[in-house]
Amino acid sequence: MQIVMANNKNVTVNCTTEMIEVDRIDNVESIERIKPRWKELLAQSETDVVFLLPEWLHTWWTIYGARKDLYLLVARDGDAIIGIAPFMRTVSSRMGIKSKVIEFIGTPNIDYADIIASDKRKVIAAILNYLERRQSDWTRIQLSQIPEYSSTPALFRELCPGMGGGLDIREIESCSAFVFEGSDQERAAFEFKRSKTVKSAINFFQREKGLFNGQLKEPETVKRYLPLLFQLHVNRWEGTPTPSKFLDEQHRRFYEELLVAMPENISFYCIRHGDIPVACSFNFRYKDKIYFYTLAINQFYKRRSPGQITFVLQGDDYVRSGYALDYSRGAYGYKSIFANRASKNYQVTIFSGASELWRTKAVDRLKATKTVTRILQSKTFQDLRIRFVRKIREHGIKGIALGMLGKLGGIFNRYIIEYREFFVMRFDGIPDLSVESRIPVQFKRLTAEDAENIVTFYGAREDSPKHKTVIERFQKNADCFAATHNGHIVSIYWGLYHTDYHAELNLSLTPQSDEVILSDAYTTPIYRGMKILPFLMARQLQEYRTKGFKAVAGVARKNKPSRRVLSGFNFKHVKTIRYLRIFGKRLF
Repeated sequence: MQIVMANNKNVTVNCTTEMIEVDRIDNVESIERIKPRWKELLAQSETDVVFLLPEWLHTWWTIYGARKDLYLLVARDGDAIIGIAPFMRTVSSRMGIKSKVIEFIGTPNIDYADIIASDKRKVIAAILNYLERRQSDWTRIQLSQIPEYSSTPALFRELCPGMGGGLDIREIESCSAFVFEGSDQERAAFEFKRSKTVKSAINFFQREKGLFNGQLKEPETVKRYLPLLFQLHVNRWEGTPTPSKFLDEQHRRFYEELLVAMPENISFYCIRHGDIPVACSFNFRYKDKIYFYTLAINQFYKRRSPGQITFVLQGDDYVRSGYALDYSRGAYGYKSIFANRASKNYQVTIFSGASELWRTKAVDRLKATKTVTRILQSKTFQDLRIRFVRKIREHGIKGIALGMLGKLGGIFNRYIIEYREFFVMRFDGIPDLSVESRIPVQFKRLTAEDAENIVTFYGAREDSPKHKTVIERFQKNADCFAATHNGHIVSIYWGLYHTDYHAELNLSLTPQSDEVILSDAYTTPIYRGMKILPFLMARQLQEYRTKGFKAVAGVARKNKPSRRVLSGFNFKHVKTIRYLRIFGKRLF
């Protein structure tokens, strides 16, 4: 077989000479027809991993593929399928320059990816020939997360030295794993080595309410616990340069659909302290291996090393059950503590033109200089880069410019002239109990015994100011009402019979003897827009009406969403509190 290169030179490939046909599948329905053969090939492939199962890739494509082109290549020797390249193409345009990038389906959520074939040399040669004859289809081929044991990078280096504008192969990720080496008797008694920190934390949990851990095996049970995983993850990354991916409804749906598509491959682990979650772990089970995928810890127990405890306890369980542990790629530094294997993932890139290759190499040389390396590796730069990328995605260049103008105005308002208005609103009518949320929720009164659960819901830490505020409120006989979904808190609203201090305006609201102040409404971000707070408010207002209390709420004028909710319940505006400060001095 010959591959015609971009420089019009013929390069002979040392592989068998029979003709291999390559077809492109561009519709997801056709994947179903080749699924049985796909699984047979995957079992014969050197990269036989859960992420290359057709169910995993099909689910990913269903959720994320709307703005991409399916570019799945199937290699056939006669009627027999001998190879599958699970590719997709992303077409974009920047500053009038069109980009068409071919990648593995699943990028960037996939941990390991590869071309599926038993005779990979023959298949890759045919695929490269196909792509070379269709250079108008792509400007760059960028295949990421290829494991180091795969022959794919070496075959690309051998088979396409002159294709397009050039070839770039580089390490991009470090991965780790644990493989037990010992007798069956030793495996049955296996335990990971505990550090003093982990031993102390486990002892604390066991002394207090006990530490319960285990896999949730029934899909319906896992489904009920998925929102808890999302909530813990959102809390963990709130206020950081990298907010939780689960703030995106699309990403939550990906996990839910994976559970439907491949329940036998999902291993969900939950560790609880009494009834309170310490951590949740969403992993994949495939053949004799567990792939660690997403870990979410309870911020309340942050100083008790919940992540390490989870690694130890679920790791013990998995190893005793006969599994090897693949920690895959990820940022948790303590993975190396529990690993006895290390590996790299590679990226193979083919450029359509030499100019793009040389630009990439020039940037690499610049990054390699000491000064630039020091800047790029600094925490300050990383935080700024992540924030900038997030802002671009959310608001675009125009939105960022308007935001900067708004900040300049905010500085003027804060340090020169600051004026605010605060509305006091009252409800003394009949609440509309016909209000229903868009998901099934239950109305519940929480007590002081639920304090840790409430602080967990807020995402605050043990002994934090928020934790102390919750305890103080219960000591003053405050009410705490919640809406729960599948037994987990999704929304909270307080009722205070004591003075409520508003730090924003440096003022206090004190209720009359027949009044209660509604304060601190909070709905988890993953369930906002579901009409949960109106459901909760209606029943809370009914409670106060039964007791003969009138509900009062304070809200800043600029807080339009809260004002809209209160107005929807026929709260009446009874008072306006104004705040004016000039050059740091408050006038009223």
